[in-house]
Order: sequence, then structure tokens, then C-alpha cells
Amino acid sequence: MTIPNLVYKQERECSLVTWMKRRVERHENVNCITIGPTGSGKSYLDNELCRQTDTEFDPSRQIVFTHLQLMKLINDPWFMAKKYKVVNFEELQITQNARTWQSKTNRLLNMLLSTYRHRGIILMVNTPFADYIDKQSLKLFHILIEMRGKDLKRNVVRIRPKILQWSSKKKDFYYHSIYVKYPNGKAIKTPFYSIPKPPKAINEIYEQLKMEFTSKLNAQIQAELEKNDEPEDELEDGEGKPQGELNINSMQPMLWEVAQQGWRTQMELCEKLGEKRHKKVNISQLNQNKQAMKKKGFDIDKFKVIEAKYLRK
Repeated sequence: MTIPNLVYKQERECSLVTWMKRRVERHENVNCITIGPTGSGKSYLDNELCRQTDTEFDPSRQIVFTHLQLMKLINDPWFMAKKYKVVNFEELQITQNARTWQSKTNRLLNMLLSTYRHRGIILMVNTPFADYIDKQSLKLFHILIEMRGKDLKRNVVRIRPKILQWSSKKKDFYYHSIYVKYPNGKAIKTPFYSIPKPPKAINEIYEQLKMEFTSKLNAQIQAELEKNDEPEDELEDGEGKPQGELNINSMQPMLWEVAQQGWRTQMELCEKLGEKRHKKVNISQLNQNKQAMKKKGFDIDKFKVIEAKYLRK
């Protein structure tokens, strides 16, 4: 048990909120990622944690859906004057299309998380899977919250927070539970929490913001689909343009991103991809995704580097 994951029990306050507040009071920021399937209650959870942390939480201003909205908020004097500066960044994986979101999102997120650490901001990010964020950016997060179910009768969600500690030697994370120390001196491990649904007023504002965002997004998707239905001119080199979208629920977007950096062998590509996804990738998996991508017009072979020795006659 280490000091960073030990908090003293505060009356009528969730110890998870106490842990986040303590970091801010020590002039540290909090980067929190919440993961779980669609409909598991991620958004409601993050909104409620924001509300419990910041008693003046304004969902109309502190819930964002794009990087631009996030940057405008953290540069707003009103926001920076708050004692606890919480922001809920919603569904970050759908802010970009399948071809660009992963590289652009990770690049911007990495830059942001690396530069604002001294400002005491509590950033709540939610996404279905942690591997939507690459390992370099994920190393800048301090806590991961897993959704573990909903109790509709009690209007609560069950969660499993894990404090993240990166091990350079192991090249992976250690996961720590929060320990709560009570007035009697006893410290108790608290791996699971039940968090209530946020108030109706916050939910209504959130749903309105989400409707506005998704309506705009759907209009953009429709425009892209209509554009794809138009006949396209052939490229000068005779190669066709991509005719489909990469499957964002697979390794395809990340494979496309890694391949564009150049590769020599399939084994090298598997190693690079496995390192980025935090899990081993075998050649069979690589080839299955490679062929599926090629049918959609995403041919990674054009990024293959051919060594000079193979070109000799």
C-alpha cells in the first residue's frame, strides 16, 4: 500500500472524490479515463463525479465534445478561477472519422496532457475501450475507471477505479485500489463504488448538448456518404481512392497509422502494433486485417520499405 492511493475518510464525501481533490490541493492535475460499453452509464458517472467535486459545476460549459471546445474551456478565465476545475470530455473516439481520428486525437491529447499538468485541471474522458488511446498518451493518465454494472432500481452504477502506475521496467501498468483511513486508524481497501445518477437538471442539459453534437455529426456523415456516392476521378498514378471506412472497433485504424510510418517485415509490424495496443499481435491477425483493409482501398503495402540489398540484380 503506497501513500498516493491512501486517503483519509471525509464525512459525506466519496473517497474517490477526496482522492481527486487531494491531487489538486497538492498542485497536481487529474487525468481520468472511464471505460465501458455503450449504455453502461459512463457519461452519467463522469457528470456526477464532476458535480460532487465542483459544487458549482456548470454542465452547459464544462461538458465538451471536441478538442476545440476543450481548449476554449481551459483557456477561459471563468474556468481557471474555479477551485476545482473539472471538465467532462465526452466520447472522444467519435470526434474524428475512422481514417484520421486515432492519429490526430492521440497527438493532440498527448500534447495537451503534457502541457497543462501544473494547472490543477480534472479531466474526465470516457470511451468504450482504453486502447482507443495509444500507450504514450495513456501513460499520462492517473486513474482508470471500469464500469461494472447498473442498478436501475437504486439508480446507481457500480464502478472499479484503478490508480495507474507506469512501470518502465515491466513496460506496463500497475493497478492500485484506493485505501481509506478511518478515525480509528484502520485503513480499508475500497475497490468498488456505487455512484448515484446525477440530478435531473444536469441530465437534461447533457442530453440537449449530446443531441446538438450528434445531429451535427450525423449531418457531416450524410455529407460524406453523399460525396462517396459521386464518381471519383482516377489518381494520376492509377491507384484508386479508399472506398470504405476502417473498422474503429478493430486494430485497423491503428494498423493504418503504424504502417504509414514505414515497415520492412510483418514481424516488425506486429511488434510495433502490439506495443501500441498493449497486447500481442500475431501474423495471422495482421494478415486478416491487412486483407480486409485492402478491399476497402487501404493498402499498407505501399508503405513497405524495400532495403537496397533486395534491389540488386
